[in-house]
Amino acid sequence: MATRRGEAYRRFFQRLIDELREGHGFTRARVAQPRNFHHFASGDAPGVYYDAFFAAGGRAVASVLIRRGWEDTRRIYGRLERDKAGIESEFGSRLRWSNPRDVRACSIGVGRAGSIEGDAQTLEESHAWFVENLLRFKRVFGPRLRSLKDG
Repeated sequence: MATRRGEAYRRFFQRLIDELREGHGFTRARVAQPRNFHHFASGDAPGVYYDAFFAAGGRAVASVLIRRGWEDTRRIYGRLERDKAGIESEFGSRLRWSNPRDVRACSIGVGRAGSIEGDAQTLEESHAWFVENLLRFKRVFGPRLRSLKDG
């Protein structure tokens, strides 16, 4: 049984999943879980996800998560990072590039203030922000990831 907070996450991400699936053809996902994040399979390369999550410190974060074998993860991340200026220009803002030495996954993300505990208007703003940025990640990273997946 989900906690009150878990149920709030589940409702928030269910609405996000439904809009992205039905309104934008972004995902085939159907069911949200009572947790602070949702991974959307990119469909652009195996082991690459578009993520939406509420992080500690009252942050909403949208990102590209690369989580494959150690070498493949670093290879894909490195190839993308070499095009950092072009990616950020096309995305329309600076991104946070994270390549931790002690973790298998790497990510490229953008964040803003946001919490599941916000009022209805704040949650609506977070919802719209996630939709906008996840679609932007797909538009900017999708073609790059498809060109890298075999090379």
